[in-house]
Amino acid sequence: MWVFTSTGFYSISKSKYCREGELSVRARAPEDLEVFLEKTGYSTEILEFPNADYPHRVHAPVEVVQRFLKQEVASLNYNDFKAACFETNPKRGRALGAIWEAAWRWWR
Repeated sequence: MWVFTSTGFYSISKSKYCREGELSVRARAPEDLEVFLEKTGYSTEILEFPNADYPHRVHAPVEVVQRFLKQEVASLNYNDFKAACFETNPKRGRALGAIWEAAWRWWR
């Protein structure tokens, strides 16, 4: 599952390296996982895989990932996602705009 928030981009999956009841939360920027850990209060090492498509990863209990997603929904306070992302991080905002445009063309 891809999750885009105004402060991060995550790929969440059940990898073969996860223990029972864990999910792999992957990111392209380590700061995104630092935000994830800070918002959830979960403490674990950020694993580094320099040659992977998502070089930064943590394994977290399903309940921690659920808590993060619930917090993101509960704190949603913007009218326009792309604008909120651009305000937080212009480079990320431009990337998300390109993703939005590609999806718009495909669904159209």
